This record gives sequence, C-alpha cells and structure tokens, in this order.
Amino acid sequence: MLKLNKISVLVLAVTTGWGAAQAATVNATIAGWNLLGYSDAADVNVANAFGDKTKVTTVWKWTGTGWAFYSPDLADGGQAYVATKGYDFLTTIKSGDGFWVNAKTTFSATLPAAPAPANAAALTGITATMKAFSDLYATAMPTSTTALDPLVDTTFLMGGTNKADFLQAMLTTGNGPSVGAAFVNITLVNPTDSGAAPNDATHQWFTFADSTGGGGPGSAWLAIKNASDNWLMAGDQRQFDFSANVQAVKHTSSSATASYNNQINVNVDKLPTAVTQVVLTGPGVNPASGLTIYSAGVGQIWPQNCNTGNTTNCVDPAAASAGSPYTVSAYGSASSSVPLYSYTSRLQNTPINPALLAGLPYPTITGISGSWAANTSLTINWSAGANTYGDWIDIGAWNQSTQLFNNVGVDISGSTGATTSFTVPSYNGSYTGRNVWISVRDANGNRLALDYGL
Repeated sequence: MLKLNKISVLVLAVTTGWGAAQAATVNATIAGWNLLGYSDAADVNVANAFGDKTKVTTVWKWTGTGWAFYSPDLADGGQAYVATKGYDFLTTIKSGDGFWVNAKTTFSATLPAAPAPANAAALTGITATMKAFSDLYATAMPTSTTALDPLVDTTFLMGGTNKADFLQAMLTTGNGPSVGAAFVNITLVNPTDSGAAPNDATHQWFTFADSTGGGGPGSAWLAIKNASDNWLMAGDQRQFDFSANVQAVKHTSSSATASYNNQINVNVDKLPTAVTQVVLTGPGVNPASGLTIYSAGVGQIWPQNCNTGNTTNCVDPAAASAGSPYTVSAYGSASSSVPLYSYTSRLQNTPINPALLAGLPYPTITGISGSWAANTSLTINWSAGANTYGDWIDIGAWNQSTQLFNNVGVDISGSTGATTSFTVPSYNGSYTGRNVWISVRDANGNRLALDYGL
C-alpha cells in the first residue's frame, strides 16, 4: 500500500459523482434541502441543469465570502433579487463544488462530463515510469535511493516533503509501495487545486491506485517530461500535507469496556508560517460553510464525529463514500476571504460498516512507564495489529476546565511495534484525565486508532 501522507451541516442528502471522463449524476433524494456535490466534470450551467421549476425551488452555493443564488421560479433566475439582498447570482457550478438544492420533489440531474485529457503519449510515458518504480519493489524493499532517483523530478514536492526526504521515506515498509504491488488505474486528469500548473506538452496531472488495496494518495500527482522525453513523478506539488482518511477508533482504558466508532480523519501538517487558519469543507461537514481544523496558537483541531449527542462542529461519516472530496482552504488571517492555498483530498475507501468495527486489528499498548509530570520522560510500549503498520502516536492530558496539553506526537510510520518515548511538555494545573492515541494503517489504507484513556 502506498502511504504518502502522515496521518477526524446537517446533511439531509449528499451525492457525489466521480470520474474524469464520465458524466456525473446528482440525486435530490428528498423534497426539501439537499446538499449535493460532484467533481471531475466540466463547469455546470446552473440554469440548464436546475432550470425545471416543477422540480427545483432554489439553488445556493457558498463562494467563500457569501452566498450565490439561483431560482427557476423567477423569470430572470433571480438576478434582480440578489441585487437587493447582497447575494451573488449563481450561473456556474465548478468541479469540486458543493451546493444546496431546495427540491420540490425527488429527481436526478446528469451533469456534463469533463473532456478527457488528450495526451496518449503522456499516459504511456507516465505508465512506464510508474511501472519502473513499482518494479523496484517486486521482491523486496529497495535498500538505497539510487534506482528510485531517476524516476523522480528535481521539483518533486509531496505535502511539503521534498525529493530527498521522499526518496528516503520510500525505503521504509509502510511508506512506499507494498512488496509485489503494481500501480493500476493510471488516469490523466485535469488539475483541481487552486494555482496548480495546467496540463500541457510537458506537464500532466494523473491519478492512480495500487493493486494491493486499490488506494492511492488521495490527490492527483504531476508528471513532468524531461529533456530525454521521460515522464518523471513530481508529487502533488502542495506546500503542506493534507489528507482525509477513513478512520475506525477503539475507545478504551484499563477499566472501561471498549466502544467503537467511525470517523473521517483529516490532518494538516508542515504548514507554512504564513498560514494562521485552515477551514475544511466537504460531505458531512457541519457547518457546511466550513469547519476550522487549524488555528494559530491552538494548532490542529480534530473534527469530532457527528452523532446524536453532537451535531455541530463535526463531520458525519455516513455522508461519505469512496471518492468523496474534502477541501481545505488555508488563510493568512482569520479575517481573510481569499485563501493562500486550497487543496482537495479524496477518501480512498467508504467508511467501514459499523457492525465490523469491533473485529478490526487495532494497535495495543503493552506498557506505560514514567511520570506525567511536566518536563519528565514518559515511555509507551505498543504493538501493531496483524498486517498493519504504524502511523502516529501522541499523548494528551486535561482537567475539568481545559486541555492541559495535546498533540505531543511521534511519527511511527512503517513500524509494527516499538518503545516510544516522550518528554511531557510544561503545563499549568493538575490533570483529571490522560490519554494515549495510536494509529496504524491496514493493507487497504484504512486508519485504525486506539484511544486509550487513563
């Protein structure tokens, strides 16, 4: 399994279409409000797609600074109306947008297919490069970067990781392709991130999966044609790491009965210093206008699971499926309306059936030693479950009024078990609760986490 990232609205109905060269069908499944979305399709003319007044009352889309509106009930679609209300007039829905449709009845709408990127020679060249890369893992993990190096462009950037660090990571089990894996479903696509280089004679974006679990990196990669007419991998070209993953969590302690739940885990890492706030949007995100998952001074803010006890500032995994797009917009200040960067990641898998959660190979803790006092050493002995590899481990503590410390973590990528040590940070007050969090990945790219309370 290719591990390329380290790595949690009240939705009445959510449908996403996925496929670079296929028309997308969106379904309003109830009479009333439906939150819809699609991706990898051409721009949609709203009046053409949703102009049937027997089916649609209004269509709304958040622009990042305000609402855009369209209504087939109004003779001009609402152009005069929005001028009096301070809205934008909604004429176009772009690939990757989410939007609200207030439906008079259930209906389906077929949105146009994107033109398939037409560069057969590029596809052949990229496929050859990816095959050469996976062939180096045919019988064992490579022991040096020498053979990998010519397949990767000097401009390679993967979630803030440069070429040298990426190649070094590819020598570790759990970071690179699984032994014997092959890259499959290699497909040319149009760029989706804001500011991404356009496809041309020497630049082509592509997606792929691997043969072991079907997963890929969650975002398109760029390939660059060099002077020798070889197409080299250039990564996703993102300035920071962003991933969205299916996550199953086992919550337990030394005395409590275990409980389990699904989550959509989202993570940002290696953020540039200019970024002070990151906002998440996507299927099941509440509020639909965006959920803050990072802010300067606070750090990463893990989205909670929407459930009967929590319906705000959360993400509902029931709204997601394989291919669901999640987008982060990174801002230089909380008051800014224009993001510095905007990146989209797709879920590799559909959230796991709740009935299967208890039987998954979660990691285990075999021992905890040391003090939880500030500025002292703490050691966690742990092991990964069958056919899983380590991802991340961290510790936290809190009292009844505040979080004392959190996200004190260590990257355990590729490991099947270890003794991991921490230095407990400075904090004020006495703790009433502590926890250890360990996450691993299985062969299908699912993230399995143990939330162990103390």
